[in-house]
Amino acid sequence: MHTWSGRANALATLALSMLAVLCLATSLSELVHRSHPSVALELKSVDRFAPFHGNDQGYLAMALKADLTSCFSWNTRLLFFYVQAEFETPRNKRSQVILWDKVVERKEDAVMDIPLLRNRMDYPLVDQGQNLRGREVNLTVEWNVMPLVGYLYRESRTFPIEMPEDYIVDKW
Repeated sequence: MHTWSGRANALATLALSMLAVLCLATSLSELVHRSHPSVALELKSVDRFAPFHGNDQGYLAMALKADLTSCFSWNTRLLFFYVQAEFETPRNKRSQVILWDKVVERKEDAVMDIPLLRNRMDYPLVDQGQNLRGREVNLTVEWNVMPLVGYLYRESRTFPIEMPEDYIVDKW
């Protein structure tokens, strides 16, 4: 009456349909999850701020305290956590530069207290031209929450700073 291939097809269709329903329910469950992370970023000093090949280039020293444990739920795979500088100059209306980043895969690693955080050598604060002196720069701490199933979302906190009026080249 029913062939083996017909029965296998019905079983595979049922399994895939149930898997789709479970993924949808998992994704919808994230809508009720509320996180309350605490993040504080403080500029300690500007270690170096000088022209480099016709462009302003800076290295910052910051203090970072963050508790992102509430961002984790049973559906969270990892957090992509980073500090970025955002500023506006006459040449560019919106410039964004990543200064530091970290991938947080476990809830236990989501508490960070870094008293001296420097942007990495390969992540300098660079502006096209020499327009950063005395300019207001927003340091934004941002994290992307990547779930196992469902949509990705991000949250952020912004801390404004002001760049020095003069170049700082003698600290290195």
